[in-house]
Order: sequence, then C-alpha cells, then structure tokens
Amino acid sequence: MGCNKTFSQNRSKAKQECREQMSQSLQKALGISVDPDRVRLKTDKTDDPYYWDGPDDWADVLSENLSTLSNANLESLKDIVNKGIIHPRWKSQRGNLTGGDNTDLPYEFKMKDLQSINGKQQEEIARLREQCGDAAKRISEGEKRENELQNNVEKLIQEKEQFEKQVSYMQDGLRQAQITTEHYRMCNVECYSRAAEMLKVIDSSGLGRVQDPAFQGDTGDPFYFSNS
Repeated sequence: MGCNKTFSQNRSKAKQECREQMSQSLQKALGISVDPDRVRLKTDKTDDPYYWDGPDDWADVLSENLSTLSNANLESLKDIVNKGIIHPRWKSQRGNLTGGDNTDLPYEFKMKDLQSINGKQQEEIARLREQCGDAAKRISEGEKRENELQNNVEKLIQEKEQFEKQVSYMQDGLRQAQITTEHYRMCNVECYSRAAEMLKVIDSSGLGRVQDPAFQGDTGDPFYFSNS
C-alpha cells in the first residue's frame, strides 16, 4: 500500500512539473497564458489553438495524452520542452511555418498568431540585417586590402623603374669605359708602331743601339742610342 501511495505521489509530482514547464513554454513561445492544469499534449481534437512540435522520434509520445505517459516519459518531456527541442506552435501554422489560415481562431488568438508571425519575421529581418552588415564589413575590409596591395604594386613598379634606370646608367658607363680602353689601346699600338719605324730608320742610318746594363731584366726598352 505504501509503495502504491509513493508511486502515485511521484507520478502526480512529475505530471504537475511537466504541465508547469509546458505552460511556461506556451507563454514564452506564443505569448498565451494557459493554466498548467489545462495544458494538453495532444490537441488534435480539442479547440486549443496550439499543438506541440518536435523530432520524429518523439512522435509517439506527442500523440498521447499526459495522463497516459509514464513517469520516465513525463520527466523526459519536461526536460526536452525546457530545452526547446519540443515546442508549441499555432495550429494555423501547421505545415506552414510562415503563417496560415487563422479564421477559426478566437480574436485574441488571432492577434497572438499575427504577433507571433510578425515577431518571427522581425527576427528574420534582424538576422538578415546582421548578415548584410557582416558582408558589408567584409567587403570594406576587402577593398581596403585591395587598395593596400595596389599601393604596394605601384611602389614595386616605381622601384623597378628606378632599378632599370640605374642599370641603364651603369651600362652606359661600362660602354664608355670600354670605348676609352679601346682608344688607349689603339694609341699604345700606334706609339709602338711609330717607335719601330724610327728604329728602322736609325738602323739604316748607321747609328747603333747599345744595351744599357742598368736596364737588363727590365720590361722596358733595354737599349739607348750611341754616336760612337
């Protein structure tokens, strides 16, 4: 007898806590106040303007009445409703989450229905605005980065032009040095050629050339002229 009483008390407590959680969910999601004792889980054949929606694996539970659920199911239902996994919707929105025919609803529920739809639309608008703001921010950052890269490219082009000018200047200097070197080489060749001709004239005139011991081993001309 004591066990049955304890079981009954536990069941009543679990059912009441589940009803209270569902009542809070109705107030939060749809803005309607329903006394916990009047909350229903299965509303297909009632005039309640709401129904409970959730994952497919909870379809069997949602098709039952609260009075037929086990204590374990009541505890699980309370927890999952609290987490928003199972949540109430307007019957007028069944199969059409953007709204539907609400002509059969009382006036106060019609207003709640429209307010709920408007609230969802406002949330969607706010979400889209936030996304647009993020996109605009990314575009602005991209344009800023593009400008920075363009400036870097222009700077590199200027540096390249300066480098090419320096290379051209160095090449001009190198060509001028080559021309000067060739000029001196030709002058040197001409000098040696004239000196050789003069020596031939001297030799043919009978003047002798005597080697100066002081110049032996030197790279210069080791001869000097003598009239003796």
